[in-house]
Amino acid sequence: MLIETTQTPLTQVNDRAANLNRRVGRVLSIMREHPEEAHTTRSLAGVAAFSPYHFNRVFRREIGIPPAQYLCAMRIQTAKRLLLTTPLSVTDVCFDVGYNSLGTFVTRFTQLVGLSPNALRRAAASFQPVQLRDACELEHDQMRQAHYPQSVRGRIHASPEFKGVIFVGLFHTLMPHAAPFRCQVLAGPGAFRLGPLPVGIYYITAAAMPWSSDITDLLMEDVPRASCGPIDIIAGSTPDPLQLVFRAPAPADPPILAAFPLLLTRDFLRSALVGPVRQLRTHRKFEHFSVV
Repeated sequence: MLIETTQTPLTQVNDRAANLNRRVGRVLSIMREHPEEAHTTRSLAGVAAFSPYHFNRVFRREIGIPPAQYLCAMRIQTAKRLLLTTPLSVTDVCFDVGYNSLGTFVTRFTQLVGLSPNALRRAAASFQPVQLRDACELEHDQMRQAHYPQSVRGRIHASPEFKGVIFVGLFHTLMPHAAPFRCQVLAGPGAFRLGPLPVGIYYITAAAMPWSSDITDLLMEDVPRASCGPIDIIAGSTPDPLQLVFRAPAPADPPILAAFPLLLTRDFLRSALVGPVRQLRTHRKFEHFSVV
């Protein structure tokens, strides 16, 4: 006897979503495992069994950034690992992660990490955990005293067992990199405030990095993160306080490329030469890097 089965509309929607996740997941796995390969929109679309046009739309909708931008992030993350864990030259690393131009690689790396490849190695070699702790203790009351007419504020929540430093960055895009529009560093879970802010759309990413004497752990670990956005800042108003809860990184999350611990300790050492400062700066795009 033939028994017919039917699916409810909700079941059909869930099946389609699961199938879509599997297709996009295959593409993410390939980019993560082999970022050095010459992936194209057409080749990646073939992996997902989509047309190139449809693949581009689906990937951006599901992941939040275009495929090319995600692939670039994976290449730079791989380059960071190679620079920190191998004696390979910068030129060798450049070609090993899929770049054909050393100049393009160095420029892109510096934009996303905040340090050039050679500067990353030098800073990592001289890193001392006590510098990071001292930097996080600098001007602990700054955020509590600040009042901005247009700002983003909220509270970071983490497990009671967490002991480490928390970086909170405000970005114009979903992908966190070394040029947040505003950034704050907390010596543990608690309140944050980022401002002042002009009218615009923003995204927040927070990263929880445990205290470690090994800078590679701080820069390469899949650390817990929290995110929120888009946040619409309107003239003369401040959004309701945000509640950010850390979670384990998901396969679809782009890596956190910025070398925040090294950037912060570098500027802490610089400030020590001229006395305490109200704000730390890493480079001209990295503004209002405050510690609380």
